[in-house]
Amino acid sequence: MGKSKAKFTSNPNNVSRHANSSMSVDAVDSSNSKQRIEQELDLLHARKQTIDLSAASSGKVKKKNAKKGVNARQQKKLAKALAIADKEEFKVEKAVTKAEKRKARKMVWT
Repeated sequence: MGKSKAKFTSNPNNVSRHANSSMSVDAVDSSNSKQRIEQELDLLHARKQTIDLSAASSGKVKKKNAKKGVNARQQKKLAKALAIADKEEFKVEKAVTKAEKRKARKMVWT
């Protein structure tokens, strides 16, 4: 009555799923550790995630220049942030001068 599920067939191209299938269960064995490391390296080579040791250096990748629109938006945000910072600085200075004036008036009053 219910739906019958199709039997799962493995894809031999799926390296990550089948990489450890040939490894023995006794991976802790010290005599087998070299083989285990070699198999793990082979897996990394298959995934193309290893560092090329023959390369001169693994220096930083140069940042790609932003497009004109993106650059304009960034500049606009930066300009707005600077304007807000200037306003805040002005508010703080104004508050300090007001406090000084209040303090001076209080001293005169008492």
